[in-house]
Amino acid sequence: MVVCKMNRVLFGSKELTQYYRTMREKIFEYKLYRAYQLEENSQFISMTFFNFYRYKKNLKTGKISAYYFNLKSNKWCKARLNEAIYHFARFSSLPDLMPLKNHNMLMGMIDMMLPKLQKFVDYDKRYSTYDRLAWRMNRLGTSTVNKALQRLILKYAQLNNQLAGHSKYITKFIWQHFIDKSVFSYLIRIKGFTTYFYFSDYIYIHNHLEKVKRVEKEYLNLLPLLKHFPAKHWGDPNLFSFDYWTNECAIRELNRIAKIHIPGMTKKQWRWLKKQSPKFIAQWSGQELSGLVECGIQEKIPVCVKIFVMRSSDSFDTFGTQKMRIIRLFILHMLNVWQEQGFRALQHYLKNVATQVIDVADYWRAIGYRGGIPQSWERIVERSNAWHRQYLLEQQQAQDEEHQAQLALQWESPIMVWEEANVLVTALNNGKALFDEGQIMRHCIFSYAHRCAEGKYLAFSVIERDENQIEIARSTLGIYRDIHHTWEIEQHRGVCNGYISQKLMKIGKKFCQQLNLLSTSNH
Repeated sequence: MVVCKMNRVLFGSKELTQYYRTMREKIFEYKLYRAYQLEENSQFISMTFFNFYRYKKNLKTGKISAYYFNLKSNKWCKARLNEAIYHFARFSSLPDLMPLKNHNMLMGMIDMMLPKLQKFVDYDKRYSTYDRLAWRMNRLGTSTVNKALQRLILKYAQLNNQLAGHSKYITKFIWQHFIDKSVFSYLIRIKGFTTYFYFSDYIYIHNHLEKVKRVEKEYLNLLPLLKHFPAKHWGDPNLFSFDYWTNECAIRELNRIAKIHIPGMTKKQWRWLKKQSPKFIAQWSGQELSGLVECGIQEKIPVCVKIFVMRSSDSFDTFGTQKMRIIRLFILHMLNVWQEQGFRALQHYLKNVATQVIDVADYWRAIGYRGGIPQSWERIVERSNAWHRQYLLEQQQAQDEEHQAQLALQWESPIMVWEEANVLVTALNNGKALFDEGQIMRHCIFSYAHRCAEGKYLAFSVIERDENQIEIARSTLGIYRDIHHTWEIEQHRGVCNGYISQKLMKIGKKFCQQLNLLSTSNH
């Protein structure tokens, strides 16, 4: 008997069969298997992906627009570029391109496209509950079907083994026809270079290019600060004025629109910040600047040192009223390294000095000003290292004393030795016995020493031997006394807290019963 393919049940359920066939039908109806189409004429250049997403560049104006195919109206709709907190902006209706890291670009588009097609199967009403209960009912969900649809699209798009190659070709097309190097340069100067560069960020900068150029003309080194404000404020001529950054009321208004918290500044601090290099400005995200501004050093300080001090502001805050003095000593030490050993040695030193600053801050929390402040950073570090060595020595000594005290603990066990069916149960009635058991079995039974000494816990070594008295299994039995003064098994574990045989489990329960019988008879 031949079964019609259309009547076959797929994925183990009729619901998923209907889901698959409806989605498959729409994929072929809208030709969503057409991976990409690159077009170029005298008026515009466009990239269309899966007949669902499109980027278009007007050659006359250079403006780039993004579109998505609206399944409800069967028309192309312009995608809206929305402001984002941690980025410039993102498209809500289509996936973002990453022209420097695009190996999974086409797969990402398929992943975002399939949920859009779910409107044809009425997913929210028919399948959301089905998916939620899938794992309980031990059945497949729509995610499995989507993977099959993904493979279907890749098959008809003829992309199965060539995704990386096609992605590289598309990336090359984007750089040749869509990206202007001068606009990209602005993006890098404002946001900083990263391989995770989004095409939407580039479009955002391009859309507000005139505002960016105005800021560049008036405040060249402050360009990186633009990333902390929505573009609608970039055209404000007072955005970087004294009044905005030093007036208390203006600061509150500035913080309302900014993506970071901007601290109140004195005019001296704002003048100092405006003179800093773009590299320093790019790293600043609202940190307190008084330590750098008020340190009183007239010599030129390398930018990398300023950035380190700024990033370590929380550690330097530990020094309280002596913060300025400590920062001054640190910077003078860095200048000495720079002058005597060179810039490369300074950079290497800064990579490893962060833990040193944290250690000094820990030392200061413990000792404080009563230890006095030496005249150099080297002497502070020496004192810090000496304090840490002494602290570790005292800590180790305390741990050794505690360890020895635990080893010396002893307690009584109602049953010292008990044997049943070639299984020997032996009481662990002192700290040394518990420690040895923990070492042999590689678990934490030694941590129960105090509970055992208090009479709230008992531990036993359980060894099973064969007829020739050769050990074949070993476990540790832990028994606690409940609120009714009855002994109950808390744990019965093998090596490394592993599982044990049913035989040893039964022996453990029987031994616990004997323990309770003995306790009852004694009472």
